[in-house]
Amino acid sequence: MVKQYSLVKLGRGYKLSKNITLGEFASKGADGSEPTLVDPELIEKIQQMRDLLGAPVHFNSGFRTVKHNAAVGGVAGSYHTKGMAADIWFGNTFADRIPDEEAARCAEYVSFGGIGLYPGRIHVDTRPGRYRYRKPGKDYITVAGFPGYVPPAAPEPEPIVDPAPAAAVPVRVLCRCGDLIESL
Repeated sequence: MVKQYSLVKLGRGYKLSKNITLGEFASKGADGSEPTLVDPELIEKIQQMRDLLGAPVHFNSGFRTVKHNAAVGGVAGSYHTKGMAADIWFGNTFADRIPDEEAARCAEYVSFGGIGLYPGRIHVDTRPGRYRYRKPGKDYITVAGFPGYVPPAAPEPEPIVDPAPAAAVPVRVLCRCGDLIESL
């Protein structure tokens, strides 16, 4: 169920999850006079992706006011205007971001309703049902789905080699009666 938040009352730093703030998700240029709509399921799933990918999430677009949505050429009734969609990318900087395909696989893994692949970001939403697409240029290409995410295998630990082995220590082996059997 979508919730309403006030930027004026709560501030841009209000945490929607462990790593996602209201200010990141709010409509660009929002002055706080309109409520910010947020679907908690969307935020929870984006947080899951962040945890799985091990990289910060960056919002190109989260919630959009109807006015802002029209200004950026969004479709009328967009899930962004309902607080149910985000365009995101993961990484420390845009130059070293997680590849879009990997992020889309991760979005599939956490079961988003809608997943769109754009150059430089992915779209995720919590619509009912499934919708998958790629958008090269202006032509949408519907795809059946992205294979589920498989986290990268942990690197094999390097063997520990003691550069200076300890000197041999004499060992005494005793029998149960306490007699010395041998000394090594």
